[in-house]
This record gives sequence, structure tokens and C-alpha cells, in this order.
Amino acid sequence: MDVPALILSNKGNAAPVQIRFGTPANDFMLWDGKNNNGMAVSSGVYVAKILIKTEAMLIAVASSNVTVLKLDGGFLSDIKAVPNPYDGTGNGIELRWGANDTGTVVINIYNLKGELVRVIYAKLETGSAMWDITSSRGNQVSNGLYVAVLQGVSSSGNRGNLKVKLYVNRMSVSTQ
Repeated sequence: MDVPALILSNKGNAAPVQIRFGTPANDFMLWDGKNNNGMAVSSGVYVAKILIKTEAMLIAVASSNVTVLKLDGGFLSDIKAVPNPYDGTGNGIELRWGANDTGTVVINIYNLKGELVRVIYAKLETGSAMWDITSSRGNQVSNGLYVAVLQGVSSSGNRGNLKVKLYVNRMSVSTQ
């Protein structure tokens, strides 16, 4: 079996690899670097294994190691929270990130006890989502430190995580 020793993947989009087997040399299959669920595989060493059933009903097995090296360096980058700290003015905290692909994001916001406070869903390519400083039940959260964990899944199957600390400090406004 003839398999390239190294597959380079950029942004989860590796050129399909020809895995040649048997004779003649035009017996081959293509592999796009994705698993059975259509998700891009991570960097690592994989075994390409082909079972061949001959006309005489004999089964031959061919296998070879394949190394996948992802070059994209992350499709998701640079998370920021604006304003941070949040002082009680405006509509809340806007979470901004860089993305070089389309897909989805789920942002989980936790308090310092590790309790899930809020879940926000957004499109990866929009590059931002707004937290209105409320819990999942719609209640205003108290002053304090929170952590936003952004989990992104690109349409090409890559996964990435980003984290940012958020500080809520509503200043008391005195009326005179």
C-alpha cells in the first residue's frame, strides 16, 4: 500500500489524499482528513487500513501509518470583552473574537464558584456576541468576577476554545 507519510492540513481543509493499494496502480481511495462524523481529525498518527475482497472471496488487508499535521494554528483568536470592567452603563458586555472560518460558537459564562450563569449562542463568522449581564433566568447578576468560555466549531470541523475574565462592578449612582 502506498500512502503519503505526511498530510498537511490548512484550516481543516486538507487536499484529499490518494491511498493506493493493489495492482494496477490506479486502485486507490481518497481520504479528506475527516472522521466518520465529518469533523477534521487532529494532528497525530493514524493507521490507514484497507480490506480488499477478491473475486475468489479472499480478504486481503493493507495498512500504513499516516501522519496528519494541522498548520492552521487556530481558526479562532483574540477574544476581548468591551467594556471590561462593566460599570452598569450601556447594554452589557460585548464579547469579540477573531475567526477565519464560518461555524458556530457557544459561550458559557461562569461565576467564581464555577456555576454556569448564562449560555449564549452565536455564529462564528460574526465575531461578536452580547451579554446583557443577566443570568439564564433573566435576573441581573451581582457584582463580581466571571469567566466566559467560548467554544467554537468551524464548518470545516475544527474546534477551539477561548477564555476571558469579565468584571461586573455597577457603580452606585447617587441622586441629588
